[in-house]
Amino acid sequence: MDTFKTRSGKTVTITPIKHGSMEINFDGTVIQVDPVTDGPPPLTDYTEWPKADLIIFTHDHYDHFDLKAVEQLCKETTEIVTNAETAKQLPKSHVLSNGDILDICGIRLYA
Repeated sequence: MDTFKTRSGKTVTITPIKHGSMEINFDGTVIQVDPVTDGPPPLTDYTEWPKADLIIFTHDHYDHFDLKAVEQLCKETTEIVTNAETAKQLPKSHVLSNGDILDICGIRLYA
């Protein structure tokens, strides 16, 4: 885990989980990147983690995308951002393609 302050004084904590999976806490906003329960060891039980405000999937490979993790991490207001292929399995997600910019959960994402 690594914690630091941005130039504007916001606190950021990055927690590596495994392979491409990590949690980023940006000034109280919980962001999960590529959460997977299985895939590369160890198994991860996200019911023990805080519910996510934002989940980002970079692509649809088994070691970066897991519907079980989505079920464990989502709350009613969770936003999901992903590529077009993964969005086929998550119809309510926001699709971000190369070159796109998306403002979501008070954060600006660049692809």
